[in-house]
Amino acid sequence: MPWKHAIALSLLFTAAPAAHAAINFDFNGERSGNPPIRFAGQGFIDGQASRYDFIQGNHAIFRKDMSILSRDNKVLTIVDQSRGTYFKRSTLGMAGIVTTYQGPYQVGADQFEISIETGERESWLGIYRPVKHHLRFSYRIRMKLEDEEFFGRVEADAELWLDPKYRVTAVPWGHQFGLKTGIDEFDTQIAKKLHGLGFPFRQMISVTRTIEGGEEITETLRTDVTRFGDTPFS
Repeated sequence: MPWKHAIALSLLFTAAPAAHAAINFDFNGERSGNPPIRFAGQGFIDGQASRYDFIQGNHAIFRKDMSILSRDNKVLTIVDQSRGTYFKRSTLGMAGIVTTYQGPYQVGADQFEISIETGERESWLGIYRPVKHHLRFSYRIRMKLEDEEFFGRVEADAELWLDPKYRVTAVPWGHQFGLKTGIDEFDTQIAKKLHGLGFPFRQMISVTRTIEGGEEITETLRTDVTRFGDTPFS
């Protein structure tokens, strides 16, 4: 099916109630790691529907002529406009761009802890006043190989500039997809902490992973909104 038809069907499928405010914005970001990832594009959010069109990027998904659409924070449609292909995925079990770690021989995860601190309002793009929040969470990964059990640890530290004027329900699994662990029970608790806090103008996320007895591996993700408008989809 041509990509234009896929997008049309997806937007129809993801139509949100008219009562929700629609917004659009430009963004850019980068993730450390090997290799590092850089990307930029334009986003649209209307209720629980969201769409991200990438104009540049060096990742298999976050690259030029790729689009990501979602509905109800549960289903993603990923469209490769240059090749005219698309596919759908459930967000259940999916992890974010810096929290993709799954331990080898993983059998479970536990010891989840989460906290959030609210700071002051800060200026953004001249006229917006998002509130800075500091979110931390951690959990243990349990692994087993030939009856021997061993463990890993994941620790996340995020600074988020969220504007409560724009309480978009597509967040956090839209623009804040970096904060998704891929473990349902943990992701539900993260979503509850962030629910209603508003649209993210900036994210600074650091994730450190350690397998018992090994070295720490840390990756960071930064995304910035460079233009913002509260106008409907066009």
